[in-house]
Amino acid sequence: MKEIGEIELSIQGGTEEIEALGEAGKVEESMEKLAAVEALKGLKGEKEKELQNLNETAGASGHQKLRVCETCVSSRPSDRISGLDVGLR
Repeated sequence: MKEIGEIELSIQGGTEEIEALGEAGKVEESMEKLAAVEALKGLKGEKEKELQNLNETAGASGHQKLRVCETCVSSRPSDRISGLDVGLR
């Protein structure tokens, strides 16, 4: 995902800026930048989780993977089978 790469670059740039601010004695500014970098790390984690979920539900061809419902023996998208469908009553 392109967004993850862009976020990673922002994190790296922010980390370098934090170090420079700290070396210059600008502690308060470096703490503010640190908070922004931490927020970016959280966003990156969310995007990676989204990507992982997409990879789990889509095959290499981009089509959604199907799973057989144990109760009604029909093919349904993996994310559409509820607890009742798989016999978890």
